[in-house]
Amino acid sequence: MIKNLITIIMLALFCSISLAMTIDGNFDDWAQVPTKIDDDEDMADSSGDIKMIQAVYEEGNLYLRMTVYGTITPAMDETPAGMTNRYYYHWILDTDDNINTGFENSEYEGNPTDVDPIGVDVVVMVGWRDGNPNGVEIYDALTEELMMENFDFASEGDSMEAMVPEDVIGVNEGDTIALSAFQEGASDNWSVDWLEPTTLMFVPMAVKPEGKLAVKWAEIK
Repeated sequence: MIKNLITIIMLALFCSISLAMTIDGNFDDWAQVPTKIDDDEDMADSSGDIKMIQAVYEEGNLYLRMTVYGTITPAMDETPAGMTNRYYYHWILDTDDNINTGFENSEYEGNPTDVDPIGVDVVVMVGWRDGNPNGVEIYDALTEELMMENFDFASEGDSMEAMVPEDVIGVNEGDTIALSAFQEGASDNWSVDWLEPTTLMFVPMAVKPEGKLAVKWAEIK
């Protein structure tokens, strides 16, 4: 009986603690997020070369993270020699997880992308030019119709994070989406860095509580 009670209490604590994501340029809250895509170093300009993306759903919002091999939003004097301070970072979302709708990313501007394709419905973009934001937009992948401007995002060092309201991109709790990312900038002759896709279910992610349990053995007895 006591053993069962302890199990119930621990499960309740486990399920009730959320990530409490914040858009502040501090990425400690991403440590327990399992949805992740890694990418090799494969561009001449490290500042636009995507290393990894992550995604998680919490309290009606989609949280997105992107990490590069160098500096993600470099100042002018941080731009590698011979490169141009102009980067466009894109998270691409297949909001109905259906390759037959939206923009299929197997090809881009007449060139094969060499990644597993998804049917992209929504693009979340952060543009960066001459050391400043240059287009912080969410738009329809097919029509390019603007869905939202100036959503919350923050960057520091090699990483950037953003928050996208679920109602803006047309999803609801319980839905499953496919997602990926690419970066296209002026450096490296407008080369495009593509990532393989993954999927994400829009359900809150419970995490294990840190530290000691709040319920004492004496209280259980």
